[in-house]
Amino acid sequence: SVLLPVCLCATDLQPVCLRELRRSFFSRSRRRQSHSQRPLTVRVLRKSRLLHFGKTDRACECPYQAVLEVADSSDRAAVVLWNSLCLDWYRGVEPGTVLSIHSYRVKESYGSRSGSAREQDIEISLNSRNPSAELAVVPESAVLPQWNLPSVPFHFLSREELPSCPQGHTCDFIGLVTFAGRPERLRVRGQGEEQLKQYRWLQLEDGTGGQPVAVKLFATSQPEEQAGIHPLSVLVCTSVQLMKTSSVHYLTSTRYTQVYCTGQHQRRPYRRLPPVRRFIQWLKTVDEDAVARRAVIGGFFSFPPLAASMDQYLQERSGDPGLVSAAELQREAGRLLYRERRCFAIQGTVVSVTHSDCDNTVRDNTHTQYRQPASAFLCVILTVSDCVRV
Repeated sequence: SVLLPVCLCATDLQPVCLRELRRSFFSRSRRRQSHSQRPLTVRVLRKSRLLHFGKTDRACECPYQAVLEVADSSDRAAVVLWNSLCLDWYRGVEPGTVLSIHSYRVKESYGSRSGSAREQDIEISLNSRNPSAELAVVPESAVLPQWNLPSVPFHFLSREELPSCPQGHTCDFIGLVTFAGRPERLRVRGQGEEQLKQYRWLQLEDGTGGQPVAVKLFATSQPEEQAGIHPLSVLVCTSVQLMKTSSVHYLTSTRYTQVYCTGQHQRRPYRRLPPVRRFIQWLKTVDEDAVARRAVIGGFFSFPPLAASMDQYLQERSGDPGLVSAAELQREAGRLLYRERRCFAIQGTVVSVTHSDCDNTVRDNTHTQYRQPASAFLCVILTVSDCVRV
């Protein structure tokens, strides 16, 4: 349980709606930060992961930011929590929470300022000072019908529906975990600096489409929830994005992805949705012993599979280096950090290959026995013209 700070803000001012706030802000002769005293009452629709913006050359006690997508009866907007407010409010605010907000600043949204947004928009900036923002959680029993607040939107898709969706389509997914991969890290470049993002591969089944769905799950600022993901868990992933290659498709988490595992589905608003109810009916027919015998945890998992040709691989490498020499491979391998994974292609002639099997049985913290992927250690001195995962 999370103890929420409650700020009781007595005011005689009439509340303002988001549409009026936006119109008032952009009607000013000079578009700059605007300090508003009129309260806002909104429902949280989506919550981003925590973002860390600290740098060695800047002194900031709590360099964190979180974005809440909120809505009222008139419009939607982004609420940005800064610094210590993230510590106070992040864990206690979830999609569906109704907030009363006072003492905030209205700014032009980051997307509008950077030119990435198609239309001009605003964001509600909340900080611990200048001004000191005041928030209060409104219990659902105290929400008035005349507020006409929207409900949290969901868009659940099944495995058989995914192939007909376009690349980049955002949806929600529910499934039974049959594979939980080991944590790995990916080197990415952001804002001029290289960062390591941790992720793990999952496979989920929902009783449709035959094959399981692969999910590349990055950190979602939910360490307890992610630690509880193991085979036979029922997992809900919200706001995941569909990725397609020439041969396969999979889901990956986004900035707003939230995960809910077995034991966390009570009182969630999606429980009564038809796609979720159909999944629950299918789950009642599943033989758990049979699923446990083929369930897999940890081990090496290579996905998406390698391309069928070298040309296709080079087209789909997504920032990975192309053909490298043996000396370049040795240098790049020396730069790998803990749990980091990269893909290389090397061209040469096979001199020798050694092969040894490894034990593929593992127990998790519940003492349930699962299989690891059938794997082996390959020692290849040089490879023929093909792609090799390192």
